[in-house]
Amino acid sequence: MGISRVKLRLLNERHLLASASVSFDWGWVVHDIKLIEAGGRRFLAMPAKKLANGEYMDLVHPTSPDARRELEGHVFAAYEEALAHRDQSNGEGRW
Repeated sequence: MGISRVKLRLLNERHLLASASVSFDWGWVVHDIKLIEAGGRRFLAMPAKKLANGEYMDLVHPTSPDARRELEGHVFAAYEEALAHRDQSNGEGRW
């Protein structure tokens, strides 16, 4: 897939752990990917818009399980790194 950069903003909102921006090698960036922890597991929620009927539709999303695993791997690793950095820098929330 070619992920070149993951930027995180750590959040402290119930189940919402972080918001990520992911840059791809082919010149695109996706903002507002949410890292959520619920039911004992972590997962990503893709940027979405609310439809007229009240449902939400993803604006972007991985098209295969392998692509999703790669994206999750990069974002989860960036989250762990950001937590370690925050702990060393007295609470800074961006990484």
